[in-house]
Amino acid sequence: MALFKTIPKISSYLFMTYYFCSSSFAAEQYSVEYWDRPQANYTDVVNPIGVVKKKLAIKKTELETVISQDVQYNKKMRFKGIYLNKLLKNLPLKASHDLILLHFKNNMIIPYFYQVHQITKVVNPFIAFSYLDGKVWKQDFPNVERYDPRYNDPLPITFSGNKLVVATEWYPMHPMGGKSGFSPWEHMDTLIGLELVNAKAYFKQFTPSDSKFMPGFKVFVSRCQYCHGIKNIGARYGWDFAGPIPIHKKRTIDTLKNHIKNKKENAFKLGIRMPHQKDISRNEVNELWHWMKHMTEREKLPSYQIK
Repeated sequence: MALFKTIPKISSYLFMTYYFCSSSFAAEQYSVEYWDRPQANYTDVVNPIGVVKKKLAIKKTELETVISQDVQYNKKMRFKGIYLNKLLKNLPLKASHDLILLHFKNNMIIPYFYQVHQITKVVNPFIAFSYLDGKVWKQDFPNVERYDPRYNDPLPITFSGNKLVVATEWYPMHPMGGKSGFSPWEHMDTLIGLELVNAKAYFKQFTPSDSKFMPGFKVFVSRCQYCHGIKNIGARYGWDFAGPIPIHKKRTIDTLKNHIKNKKENAFKLGIRMPHQKDISRNEVNELWHWMKHMTEREKLPSYQIK
């Protein structure tokens, strides 16, 4: 399958979450909470069953100060924290994991292929615990707000304890290329978890049983998976595609296209954060709609199993 050509073949599953201690930054007491997740139906990303949680302390000597562009603030700032890839070297990683699912407090999930050099070189996420404001280091990262002279943003992006700093809008699985108007990096908030998985096994959960729906699966993976899941599998920031009202029953192909493609005139006032993707075609929406219908009507989705 073309989607997996750049994904290394590995064979185990680990669920991890970041836990940032409540102590002050001056004490620099931070730890990583992580655990293995057994192969099973992947239906509870918040509190998976049958795991033993462990913590990895982040040493004071591992923290560093960097000056980096931040895609959300749209400017260069001085941050203190640790590069994600550097931190991973301290974890008891297995050779069987090729994908990290970055979990955020708002229930977004952004897959990160940490073993693919072309991706890590461009993205290179930095977990910041504080930033320099003038001459003072602060932990209370500024909100990211949309601008409208008529209203204050009712749903700004907020941060608590950390901020993932990414310098680019580019994301390898999304066909933006400066044309879409959407990047998942622009909408993330506090990083709360790192879930290490086998990419092929993870994406197989969303794979249709009939190959004719594969084009719709590819649209979901490239454009929708960061905010939406289906049948409690995947992200939970946006509406689950299968319920409580299945999207294919709520929207026609044309109304769904309009919802995705065009910016909502009253979205700001209503607090709607659904980003528009102005480059999406009707054919893509058609394929996505039929994939959603097919997956919703399936009695059970594929479980997370590494073969």
